[in-house]
Amino acid sequence: MKKALYIFTSVIAYFALCMAMISCDIETSDNGNLDGFWQLTQIDSIANNKSVLVKESQIFWAFQTDVMEVRNLKAGDTKVLFRFEKTGNQLSIHTPYLEKDKDHRELLSDSTILKTYCIQGLGETYEINQLSNSNMQLSGSVLRLHFRKY
Repeated sequence: MKKALYIFTSVIAYFALCMAMISCDIETSDNGNLDGFWQLTQIDSIANNKSVLVKESQIFWAFQTDVMEVRNLKAGDTKVLFRFEKTGNQLSIHTPYLEKDKDHRELLSDSTILKTYCIQGLGETYEINQLSNSNMQLSGSVLRLHFRKY
């Protein structure tokens, strides 16, 4: 019985040690409420203050760690991946890659496709006007974007 107890406690100790070593590699994010899946609901023109409701267009932005993914579900399954940095109330996106399929990504050099996602250029900086666990509002150089967490 003592031998079985010794083996059992050794296995538990080994398992705990393995879990402690694995946990060192888990990435965490300090993005707060930004992380998650966001649906674009409204676009405001900064120049003329006109608004358009776009909830039905099914445009989604998703944030995790330092990667942003954008999709337009009505336009197909095309998605673009960006790198991003969030510093204070500034959100900068850059280095867009068009994902052709799971194993093939192509660095974008033309910003035309990004207009589909309400992104004006290959790199853009937004002011974060509002960010909660359910709503986000970003102001870029041309557009103000309203999102709801999905």
